[in-house]
Amino acid sequence: RLIDRARRDGYSLVVEELVAGVIGMSVPVKDSRGNVVAAAGISFNPSRFKKRDALDTCLPLLRKAADSIGLKLP
Repeated sequence: RLIDRARRDGYSLVVEELVAGVIGMSVPVKDSRGNVVAAAGISFNPSRFKKRDALDTCLPLLRKAADSIGLKLP
């Protein structure tokens, strides 16, 4: 169910799921054919960013970085 949601939304966000005090966010990295070949991710402390802040501020930057990586792939 969570994988389907990440596929639909185009990102994954976990709040203190793996490590207490850490939020993790990842987006797919796609090759020139549009195939997902990797993921780009960041982690941060929830005392600095709340979930909404992360989505509004960090997600666009993370997507831009993943797109930039994807452009360099065959």
